[in-house]
Amino acid sequence: MAAVAPRAAQPAAAPFGLGTRQGSLPARLGGDRHVLADRAANARLAQCEESVKGRFARIVPALQRVVALQATADFAERAQGVVRDALGCAPGCELPARLLDDAWATGFDVKAAYAHCVFHALSAATDQFARDIREQVEVVQDTRNFFLDCGFHTVDISPCADGRLKGLSRYILRLPLSSFTWRKAYAGALFDVEVDVRNWTATELRRFREGVPSTVDAGTRYLKVAVYHFSSSDPAHEG
Repeated sequence: MAAVAPRAAQPAAAPFGLGTRQGSLPARLGGDRHVLADRAANARLAQCEESVKGRFARIVPALQRVVALQATADFAERAQGVVRDALGCAPGCELPARLLDDAWATGFDVKAAYAHCVFHALSAATDQFARDIREQVEVVQDTRNFFLDCGFHTVDISPCADGRLKGLSRYILRLPLSSFTWRKAYAGALFDVEVDVRNWTATELRRFREGVPSTVDAGTRYLKVAVYHFSSSDPAHEG
């Protein structure tokens, strides 16, 4: 029997998506835009992403500036000003007074200050997320009508839990967060059949009882979608 030559290793390819280094992305010319691109939605999503990442990215530089101010006479006031400028002026963004009042004797507690800033940034991101959901009422209805026109009364999406697909619903498919779509991530392109059957059963029973989101004689269907990604180590054979 002839020996089979081993398959040559494929060079690792950096996946394009959220978290990809800016320098590794292809250059995009200002006029190179698809005619169907929603520029307003693109700008809104970009602003949302950058604002969330920016809150966390500004924490360390701000605290480094605070540490450098410890020897100043008006340390507490100047430190609060640095934190407010970095994290915003929303209630609760200031550092606890005890961290600054005792700094002259015990030193500035950087760990406690960092934890406070991180929790504030997380709280601000959560509030922004909640506001965004409240503002999606009209978009939700438009999306429901679109899927109904396409013949689907429910969309059930199971993406791989890999970080490269974390923006699937919001950034790629541009789906609003609504009860019209189900989304639950699993490792690989797998999904829990029992859970999906329960979701399908509840959806179909509601159609029989209430005619929502469509009546049983409308001819619409329940759409199940499993999403996977290419392998970054061997994209020609895996993924």
